[in-house]
Amino acid sequence: MTGGELAVFAERSKRLLDATALAILVTADGEHGEPKLIARAGTRVDLERLLAEQGWDAGEQRPTRILSAEPAGSNVIELGELGEQRISRPLATADGVFGVLQILVRSTWPLDERTHRMVAVLADTAAALIDADGSAREPLGASARALVVARILSELALTAGSYAEMVGGITAAVCPLIDAAKGGVAVLHEKDFYLQMLSGSFGVPPEFVASSQAAPSNPHSPAARVITTHRAWFTNAAVEDMWEFRDFLRGFGVTRMMILPLVLRGRGVGVMHMANKREPFSEADIQALEVITPLVAAVVEHVRRRLDLQRKEALALVVSDAATTIASGQPLQGFARSLHRFCESVGARMMVVSFVDGSPQIVVQPGEVDAAMAAAFRERSARGGFAVRTATKRPRSAGDIGWDALHVPVLLAGRREGTLSVLRIPSDPYTDDERTAVVRLANVTALAWATERYQQERAQMARMRERQRIADDLHDYVAQILYSAHITLETVLEDLGDDAPIQESVGHARDLLVRSEVGIREVITRLSSPTPTDLPARLGAIVQDVEEGFGVQIHLEVGPARLDRLGGLSRPGADAVLGAAREAMINAAKHAGPCRILVELAVTARGRLHVTVVDDGIGPVGDSHAHGYGLRAIRRRVRTHDGTIRVSGGIHGGTRVLVSLPLEQLGAGQPGGTN
Repeated sequence: MTGGELAVFAERSKRLLDATALAILVTADGEHGEPKLIARAGTRVDLERLLAEQGWDAGEQRPTRILSAEPAGSNVIELGELGEQRISRPLATADGVFGVLQILVRSTWPLDERTHRMVAVLADTAAALIDADGSAREPLGASARALVVARILSELALTAGSYAEMVGGITAAVCPLIDAAKGGVAVLHEKDFYLQMLSGSFGVPPEFVASSQAAPSNPHSPAARVITTHRAWFTNAAVEDMWEFRDFLRGFGVTRMMILPLVLRGRGVGVMHMANKREPFSEADIQALEVITPLVAAVVEHVRRRLDLQRKEALALVVSDAATTIASGQPLQGFARSLHRFCESVGARMMVVSFVDGSPQIVVQPGEVDAAMAAAFRERSARGGFAVRTATKRPRSAGDIGWDALHVPVLLAGRREGTLSVLRIPSDPYTDDERTAVVRLANVTALAWATERYQQERAQMARMRERQRIADDLHDYVAQILYSAHITLETVLEDLGDDAPIQESVGHARDLLVRSEVGIREVITRLSSPTPTDLPARLGAIVQDVEEGFGVQIHLEVGPARLDRLGGLSRPGADAVLGAAREAMINAAKHAGPCRILVELAVTARGRLHVTVVDDGIGPVGDSHAHGYGLRAIRRRVRTHDGTIRVSGGIHGGTRVLVSLPLEQLGAGQPGGTN
């Protein structure tokens, strides 16, 4: 590339970055040599502002001070006057820094990752086109230019951290070859069979880029024809020739466009867009890029696989950390931090965990979601279901970004306890790896739910034991002392006689003691007798007693729905229910062999109290379980409350005992019920 060609590269790079001025400076004698301006683009006034730090001499057309020795591999951003930024990127080889690429842009916004990568690629390209003595190299042939681009693209494939970075790098590497001012890349989603424009394309906001999707079967889409036929296509009147896509073209700022197929080993992986060439596109441009497009296809596929792998690893790490958090005893609400990290890893804007028992939803919303849409999403999550379900709204017009939702049941021992729902905006269908990660997270959520319920049950049982201990202490000490004091005062009154002057005071003291004794005994009764809603705690205490007595593990599940209807539950009715449950648990522990035991307490919609004891042991042998003395005695007690006990084989083996009593026969919800 001659000096004139290097100037062309500078002009094209300036146009590509939409910059005000651009300069390439080198020094042949290292950091302390005299700097030399070898290529520039922009007006004299703009160049003076750009090179002010280098002491630009307008008369001699050269900088008068040494170049700043910035570290290689980084962009240096400085805010200038008139709302401008000066971008400096060192030019370096293996021997060190020998020059700098400087750019002046009219913007005070922080540079995005696409622009940072574009500056880096342009600097690498400029460094490859300059000899060691600081002069422009001899003209490069097509093969030599392809090698330069290939080296840059190879590094891009290994280092791009996002699609926006990758697209920016491809744009900066390829567009200057044909003087295109904009570039973009769309990839083919083979599973869902559609072309998706990638973030960073054409330098427009990612939300607008996300709305650009096309089915390869769309006969009106030039990109669809290119990916199907593997043949390039161009137009120099984009809006007229692509009228159906005029809103996209105007949003992208495109007037001329060329679309090239990205083919890897005979398989189309996407398309590359080149836009707004200064001169009309021609067949010569297609021929100039034919040798480059296979390299671009390889970069796109490699970056895509690498980013997918990184996302998969990140999701696995988040799920693992979530499980560790639950194992450490963190409460369910603290689990929301893990859900937030999962959302960030999967690119979701919202996640909701809904529970069947009516517990408050856990809502994580790291991104912006329309209020109406968020409410509808939460409602859909609350409805739930036993199957993994997806819902998709594909973009239908320019600016319509669509969405994808995934609803996964939260299952515990085959029973649905809730739903975990993930909402991704813009529309981007979930991959198989992402679905698997969400299912695993739902399993961890089930573990979190079970752990919290177990901790709540243990706390409830601990409170019950403490109440009983206090009641025992009051009965054994305080009540006995008060009773003794009462008897003593009675004796004193008998000895005083009716005319004793202090008889009235002693009688008053005796009455106070009597009232205190009655009050203490009422407190003892309330402490030792659980309130109606403490029935789960009494059942939990029985579960623990059987576990400790027989060395078995029992899981207790309490469905809180409608438990408020237990108000006024009579003590005899509660005792009958709990006695039946205890007998069923003991039978399972003694006769079922090594097994797991599940106890469920629930109130049905028809107003019946159900206690179910299920084991997965050897199952009923003859009528031993149904007609043992213990169960026969319990049956009689349950029948006095119009209740029933049913013994049957479990669905997966073992034994199932169902104790069912009508609430109206237990005094529940009635003012006449007592404890």
